[in-house]
Amino acid sequence: MSEFVIKNPIMIGGCGSSGTSLLSHLLNSHPSIYCGSELFLLNKKKLYNDNSFKYLKSKFRSILNKNSRNRLTKIFNPGNTIPTTGILKHDLLGDSTYTEKRQDVTFIYEPESHGFTIEEVLKITDKAENLKDFVDNFFGILLARIGKNRWAEKTPTNCYCIGEFLSLYPSGKYVHIVRDGRDVVPSLIKRGTSPEIAVRRWIHDTSMGLPYRNNSRYYEVKYEDLVINPKLTLNKLMNFLGESEDADLMIAGQTQSESMNSHSTWTTKTTDPISKKAIGKWKRESYENKHYLEQLFHYTKLYSEVSLSLGLDKEFNANDLLLKFGYNPSENWQPTPKYSQKLVVHFLQEKIGEVLCRKKMYCQVLL
Repeated sequence: MSEFVIKNPIMIGGCGSSGTSLLSHLLNSHPSIYCGSELFLLNKKKLYNDNSFKYLKSKFRSILNKNSRNRLTKIFNPGNTIPTTGILKHDLLGDSTYTEKRQDVTFIYEPESHGFTIEEVLKITDKAENLKDFVDNFFGILLARIGKNRWAEKTPTNCYCIGEFLSLYPSGKYVHIVRDGRDVVPSLIKRGTSPEIAVRRWIHDTSMGLPYRNNSRYYEVKYEDLVINPKLTLNKLMNFLGESEDADLMIAGQTQSESMNSHSTWTTKTTDPISKKAIGKWKRESYENKHYLEQLFHYTKLYSEVSLSLGLDKEFNANDLLLKFGYNPSENWQPTPKYSQKLVVHFLQEKIGEVLCRKKMYCQVLL
């Protein structure tokens, strides 16, 4: 059993390229909080079900074995994905609005980065009856080793399981990080995502926080606030988490520790001094895809049933979401552009894909 009784864990989520890695690196610099590299654990809805957890335990050895990565598609995605329509049907992750190559999605991603061998993780798994057993023992051992008393876990797609996490840990806290989608989408494109899927990903994943905005255990951090006024933003966050306001210490520690979860396409690393230079890149004249981005933000919408499930009263587009989170379109942005031939071709491809595959996306392009 673990040495620590975990009463108030922290889960961090949000759309990728929104600053989740920077925030997790800063939190890890707090004297009481451990926040390591992404686990890809708390983002899997089925693991919150005790019976599903027990059934899937039999698969964990092959999943954790790095030599078995080519088998992960069969384990995690027994059905067919539909790349042309942007649907991700993932046995553990659940439905999403975009396709990603999740060949490396695993139960515990790179346990060595947290100081565990695969065999140690398997021993913890064997003893666990459910997800909470596993998490409590995994982090209990880890916290005892490093001398901290609270854990935080950052995987962007944790936003898919906000309600499940808050139910699993009645005293847990969830932090949702948000960034202007006009900066997020170009960043995702730079990392190899298509513009169409990048817009879907931002609108869907960012929207996941909307139903919880009145929940006392939910907190939003805007990336822009974090980099423009890090000290004030971090101290407010620490106050929400019930921790000491150690923003100066966190900012200093962030540049001194090892970088986590770095991508080769990033212009800055999590260990670089906090900078505002990544704000408003979409405004630059050198950004060639801006007009197409304006079209996608206007014409890509959540289906009405998805909007209603999020507490919205209409088919929500990306521009609506900008306003929802306080990003008002400026004079540099056309919120109601005319559609181009490129968007028409994309629209027709998706409609054909929906008919042939008999699948409907959570986001659609409406012309």
